[in-house]
Amino acid sequence: MLQMATTLNEENVDELISLTQQLQCEDPVLELTIDNAQSRKVQDHILVGKLISDKRFSLNVIKTVLQKSWRIRSEFQVTAKRTNIFVFSFSHMVDLKYVLENRPWSINNQLLALREWPPDMPFEDLSFSETPIWAQIHGLPPNQLNSENAQIIGKFMGQFLDADLSQDGVLGFPHFLRVKISLAIDKPLPTGFQNKRGDGSLYWVQLRYEKLPDFCYKCGILGHLSKNCLQQEAPAMPEGHNVKKFSFGPWLKAKIPTKNPSILQNSQSIDSSHTTLVHKQLLQNKQHMMQNAFQQSQAHSEDTQLAANVTNTAQNKPLLVFAKPCPTLRNPPWV
Repeated sequence: MLQMATTLNEENVDELISLTQQLQCEDPVLELTIDNAQSRKVQDHILVGKLISDKRFSLNVIKTVLQKSWRIRSEFQVTAKRTNIFVFSFSHMVDLKYVLENRPWSINNQLLALREWPPDMPFEDLSFSETPIWAQIHGLPPNQLNSENAQIIGKFMGQFLDADLSQDGVLGFPHFLRVKISLAIDKPLPTGFQNKRGDGSLYWVQLRYEKLPDFCYKCGILGHLSKNCLQQEAPAMPEGHNVKKFSFGPWLKAKIPTKNPSILQNSQSIDSSHTTLVHKQLLQNKQHMMQNAFQQSQAHSEDTQLAANVTNTAQNKPLLVFAKPCPTLRNPPWV
């Protein structure tokens, strides 16, 4: 019997495993209906957010902070779903779109990763591993400030979403490139990259992030500070390199740029001059139409007076007088 057991284990083990894997409990599968109205309501009025932090905040604190940050017109509601995960209900779709387009948002410097809730996705399947963010790329020469390089750098940093370029290809903000990416929350922040000069030598190009919340200066990951980091040591840096190039610190934070005031002023002057010319032209047209109407009314009055004189001087002979109507007086152009 011992010999049979040994033979069974050696020769038939693969077959037994295969048969065991095929054994399964047949659970019932139901064909449920789809509520399109409910789907539309979720898409237009609901957002879900996760607070990327080792801290805890009350609902009152979250709503108070977001009311000041969002400054939307209509009321919104906040409901706690899980630990640091919340559902936001908006009264108007326009407010929801505004909040989405202006991400990322923070609560006391802690990232709130907001996303839409696909109506065909269970809540447990929602992922909060990425957040959109604007990044600035400093140190590029003018001949590399273009949309093609924006996509190359954006894909290096994460997922490329957009670039801040004007329609004619000239940067709206000079001296650096501005790129919107989808940033991985659970990975270290990209700090920069090496770029080639015209002579082939390399130099460092620094990356900076707008509206960057608190992150760890040791591991470069969002959601905690260095004092709470589980990583024992900071990443090693190549010998002889500047600390800012291969480590994390406040230099990765960037201010949101504003457009050149002189450009805005010139644009406003051009618009004002154009508006003035248009108003002058409209006024001249109006005066010309009024003058024509007055001349036509004068001619009509003269014809009527002449007909009256002819009638009065007639010697008992019937005379029919037809006055030409003046449509201009009936519908004057300045009314």
